[in-house]
Amino acid sequence: MNIRRNLAARMPRLRTFLSFGAIQAAQMVLPLLALPYLSRVLGPEPFGATLYMLAVSAVAGMCVEWGFALGAVRDVATHRDDPVALGRTVADVLSAKCLLTAACALLGVAGWALLPLAGQYPWGFALAVANGVALGFNPLWFFQGLGTGVAGVAACEVGGGLAVLCLMLPLVREPEHWTHYLLLLLLIRAGTYAWLTGRVFSCLGSHAASMRLSGGWRALRDARHLFLAHLGAMAKTHGVPLLLGGALPARDMGMLIACDKMARGLVSLTMPVILTLFPELCAARRQGRGDDVLRRVLVATGAAMGGGAVAVWGLAPWLVSVALGPEYAQAAPLLRGLCPLLVLLPLNCVLGTLGLVPQGREQALTLAIGASSLAGLSAALPLAGTYGVVAGTWLSTGMEGLILVILFIALRRASPHSPRPVRRHP
Repeated sequence: MNIRRNLAARMPRLRTFLSFGAIQAAQMVLPLLALPYLSRVLGPEPFGATLYMLAVSAVAGMCVEWGFALGAVRDVATHRDDPVALGRTVADVLSAKCLLTAACALLGVAGWALLPLAGQYPWGFALAVANGVALGFNPLWFFQGLGTGVAGVAACEVGGGLAVLCLMLPLVREPEHWTHYLLLLLLIRAGTYAWLTGRVFSCLGSHAASMRLSGGWRALRDARHLFLAHLGAMAKTHGVPLLLGGALPARDMGMLIACDKMARGLVSLTMPVILTLFPELCAARRQGRGDDVLRRVLVATGAAMGGGAVAVWGLAPWLVSVALGPEYAQAAPLLRGLCPLLVLLPLNCVLGTLGLVPQGREQALTLAIGASSLAGLSAALPLAGTYGVVAGTWLSTGMEGLILVILFIALRRASPHSPRPVRRHP
């Protein structure tokens, strides 16, 4: 009976873990499967432009997302038993996202005037911005906070990703078709997230509230600290490549961004664990517990991803050849240069998301990300002008290393024993 009771208690957590795993696969792994085809069909220049525009989409998506991936989840979970408050929360978050969409449109106009590749490919840039806006309206935050429906989101994400892969084959057959891939992504994402948003209102029923400008401003103000951390992450992950794109040719940027996507795709394998444990750590912190779980996750993450980094270092030439093709052999040293990210990124996620955020110490996370982003943005153009594309790998590793140091110090001050390795007693 005890075994059955334990299994029954763990089944919801297991379903959530599997659902987040499927979402990560759809958002990170399935797009990687498109790279071998696109790199061969498009050629170096259009392929580099495509990946550059996908980086623009990521920036726009992170702007519209604003930080609600954590803040809105927490609000929905708090009001899950109060339908009226839940409806008001949903209306305020959607109002805020509409305001952010208008801001993205204005930033897109400025980007078109300032970014060289945006002016060279205006249609591709417009599709990239629209893709980002659609990405920012993903309503996963509602179902995650509600504690149900995540499996449905996962099914839609996987189905949409597979549809992109299948439809890409007949629609993208020549180098000049590279914008067709961006248009395909936009149509499928917009349709998927519109349908899921309809499910949100179906769940609310008669308690759905009307959207108001004041509510949108209030939601933006309440999540401002999380947004600052989010903004720093956006500058670190996508702002630096955008700057490098102004100093490096499209071919070099394509190789760098492709290798970065490969590295981050492997890192995404750890995210289902982190997303599943996040609410558990929040609950444990409220009860004065959680340090032991954090230590174990930190040690396990470092050991597992360290082994993965060693494997990627040895297999880099083969991975590049399989993923991109023989003509991109020069990208193998870049992938090797990004191997430290396989360890640094997951450790930073554990320290920040599972260590500091459950304690309400978002300011330390904001400081760490902001300091590293400022350092990376300041050094991007000088390093690129002197060392070329390899500077991109140094910047990525250096920024994540700086974040790790700051988060470790902040967590030691907040909870002195949290980051220490687990000690096994005889």
